[in-house]
Amino acid sequence: MIGNGKTSGVIADELFLSTHTIDTHRENIKRKLGLKNAAELSRHAVQFLLENPCLLTDSGTASCRDHWTPCIRAVPQKQPR
Repeated sequence: MIGNGKTSGVIADELFLSTHTIDTHRENIKRKLGLKNAAELSRHAVQFLLENPCLLTDSGTASCRDHWTPCIRAVPQKQPR
């Protein structure tokens, strides 16, 4: 949603959450990715969507069935200990 340029208010409305909750999530994402500001977070989110075209849908849902090429999911997997 961030990569699609949605504001915290719009995301909060769509997910039925408070704007404060979305802002907290944004701050946590920035901290975990080592990003300094909102511009870096937006750039990172857009880059992620460009590298994962199956996530670029008008409805905002993830769908790979419309593409001929397999989708690369950049979701980190838990490593065995």
